Amino acid sequence: YSSAHSILCLFRLCGLRRPALAQKVFEDGRLGEPLTRQILGKRVMILGFGSVGQEIFKRIVGFSPSEIIALKNSQLLPDELEELRGYLGGSSTLTVKTGEQDIEDLLCDVDIVIISSTLTESTRGVVNRSFCTALKPGAVVVNIARGQIVENEAMCEALNSGQVGFFASDVGCTLNGARNPHFSVSEPFPPSDPLALHPNTLFTPHNGGIADVSYHNMGEIVADTAIRISNNEPPAISVNGPF
Repeated sequence: YSSAHSILCLFRLCGLRRPALAQKVFEDGRLGEPLTRQILGKRVMILGFGSVGQEIFKRIVGFSPSEIIALKNSQLLPDELEELRGYLGGSSTLTVKTGEQDIEDLLCDVDIVIISSTLTESTRGVVNRSFCTALKPGAVVVNIARGQIVENEAMCEALNSGQVGFFASDVGCTLNGARNPHFSVSEPFPPSDPLALHPNTLFTPHNGGIADVSYHNMGEIVADTAIRISNNEPPAISVNGPF
């Protein structure tokens, strides 16, 4: 569901189709405006290529980006990579980079960055001034992961300068002290925050993972896990395995 939410942000709410501006142009009686952008032919980076990141990949390839660069901590098995490449069509390519990467070296030609990584000490605040400066001017950034991954002040500055064209986030946080390197989660994200008020941002109410069937699927996972453990079997999904 988060994967579908990220595509929604890209198309309707984060600059690719710009519905609010389009509505204003329509009301003004003008045609052929505003100039919009498509995923077609764009270079997309997926920062965090676990289960959610891979679902994003499966959905976004249908819009024919030129290249998808995926960053993942661990290696994919050869058959896993082969299965993912089976989703590619036309001239789209997939590049998976694993292990420690200098992300900023990869950003200069990227049009769209989708953040779907877990929150760790290495990802906390990774979207900072240095990250934004390294981006291709006008890039779109979508965060469906954790608010603490993005430094709000740095993102505001990048939006004001045009270095970042549009920013969407399903999560938010505020700094706990002006110079504290750690973040305190504050949700709902305050609508009065300067980042939330910026005309080129969109914040959704942390509902990217909530859909009409999501709770049913969560219940199935919990029940399956309970049955497996009662049978002395490892759970199918874990965050601290192997068992």
